[in-house]
Amino acid sequence: MVHQIYRIASPFPQLDCIFFLLTIRARNLFHNGLFNDPFQTLFSYLGVLFLLRRQFLLSLTFFSLGASVKMSGLLWAPGVAAYLLSSIGLVETIKASWGGILVQFLIAIPFRKHLWHYIHRSYDLDRQFTWFNVLLISRVPSDI
Repeated sequence: MVHQIYRIASPFPQLDCIFFLLTIRARNLFHNGLFNDPFQTLFSYLGVLFLLRRQFLLSLTFFSLGASVKMSGLLWAPGVAAYLLSSIGLVETIKASWGGILVQFLIAIPFRKHLWHYIHRSYDLDRQFTWFNVLLISRVPSDI
C-alpha cells in the first residue's frame, strides 16, 4: 500500500520505499506491532491512497476510522483539510465529509450509555498529574 502511494506521488517509488523502510516510523511500527498504531496507520494510509486517487468519500471514511482507533489519527486532519479545500473547494469537501461523520456516529452507538462519564472524565481539569503518570514505574529504580 505504501508503495502504491509512492508510485502515484513520486517519480522514483522504489527509491522512496527503500528510504521509508529505513525511517524511525517504520521501526516504531514494528515495535508497536501488537498495539493499535498499526491499525490507525493502515486506515490513515488507505485514506492517503484514496485521496491520491481522488476518491474523497472513501478517503475521509478511512481517515475517520483511523481517528476512531487512535486519536493521533487526527494529526492528519489539517493537511487533509487543506488539500481538499484547495483542490475541490468547500462545498465538495463538506459533501465528502459525510462518510467520516457517519463512521463516527456508527462507532459511537455502543458507547452512548456512558457518554456523560466519558465527557466528565475526559475534560476533568482538576486531575493531578505526577511523574508516576508519565514514567514506566517498573523501569524506575526503587531508591529514587
